[in-house]
Amino acid sequence: MSRLRSGERTVAGGSLALLVLLCLNWFSLALPLPFDVHQSGWASLGWLVIVLLLAQTVSIASLLVITVRGPLEQQLRAGVAAATLSSVVAPVLVLRVLLFQPGLGVGAPNSAVSVLAPAYLGLMAELLVVAGTWRALADERTDAPESAYQPPEPRPVPPSA
Repeated sequence: MSRLRSGERTVAGGSLALLVLLCLNWFSLALPLPFDVHQSGWASLGWLVIVLLLAQTVSIASLLVITVRGPLEQQLRAGVAAATLSSVVAPVLVLRVLLFQPGLGVGAPNSAVSVLAPAYLGLMAELLVVAGTWRALADERTDAPESAYQPPEPRPVPPSA
């Protein structure tokens, strides 16, 4: 039986989709030129976003590995790290795609840059990652054997005087 629940599965699916979508073209030049100018998600997002995405990927991988093999305390730590990073990456990614498109190496203004479908799908995948990480944190796993509560031994009654 898998220990991955809906939150972790959503995180895994969203992050895998995002990694695949980053390899596709996210932006292209809307001007008629004799050659095609476009950039993939990896090339167009900038170093800061790439570093954030890589950190998010590492935290998601640790969340998935710890969920399968680790104790609940480590799952909580990995979940908090993944939720925090994904919550930081999401607005940065939204701003990059919707407001601050790259110049595509020719200094093109935003009005001359077309945002392609993989960019919008990448945003949706990132939002799935955010939702999944928060869902994973909310999942208390009270029915799992490793979550069973063991009450402490009762203290002895003090002798009466």
